[in-house]
Amino acid sequence: MKERGRTQRAEMRYTPGYGKGRSNWGKHALAAYTWTRTNRGPQKEWLHHIGKTEDPSCTCGHPHQNGEHLVFRCPNTADSRNKFLPPDVDTWETLDEPHWVVTKPGGPGREQEKEEGVEIFFQDLYWIMKERKPEEQAPEARRRGRSN
Repeated sequence: MKERGRTQRAEMRYTPGYGKGRSNWGKHALAAYTWTRTNRGPQKEWLHHIGKTEDPSCTCGHPHQNGEHLVFRCPNTADSRNKFLPPDVDTWETLDEPHWVVTKPGGPGREQEKEEGVEIFFQDLYWIMKERKPEEQAPEARRRGRSN
């Protein structure tokens, strides 16, 4: 079983586009991306695998709460997914393409601000995985996923 995990992680590292351009993200977005992409982290399927929880099912009723389910299919993440990701994103390869950008209008005397929609989605996903709503976090942590 361990050998399968090592092989899977090694294959992921060499997938075209894997992790491309993610090093400038905030720590919460980067953590959620890594957890979901590798299926390691506070997902119930992984926690069940290591004996931390009895049930691997998602709170939405799906039998397995894993990274692919949370990112592409879970109704619990649909609001954030629909707001920040284009509708045709349904695989890791399309998600890793670098051109998904959300433009925010600038205030008086400020230019428009561009942020990558994928980063914002994973920042929200971090709080969902930690079982807190994104709006419950401190405002300074909400900005690009960075906190103390």
